[in-house]
Amino acid sequence: MIITDDILQNLSKKYNLDFKKFKFIKKKFFFNIKYYIYYSSEEYFFEINKYKKDIGKFFPYFAKVKDLDNIEIWIKSIYLTQDKNQKIVYDLDKGLSERNEFKSKYKV
Repeated sequence: MIITDDILQNLSKKYNLDFKKFKFIKKKFFFNIKYYIYYSSEEYFFEINKYKKDIGKFFPYFAKVKDLDNIEIWIKSIYLTQDKNQKIVYDLDKGLSERNEFKSKYKV
């Protein structure tokens, strides 16, 4: 599958990601040239060949889903990663009642 801007734009809408954070990058390693799609500040990557075809190497990767292409699995994984990161942190006042429940339940 050839990865185009249209595919990235449609998938970013579907998974509520910022399309502007996707970047096609060409990196030179001595005699090798590798091509990537990065999301965010080079935190997540998807490796492609020079014709923008999927070669099956990407991060993050959670699970193979039967009916999804690798690019959609990758974008869904980014969405799930960011969603979990946002749920971990609580405001101190909001988390106080939950911490108190935990302390009383487990006698910590």
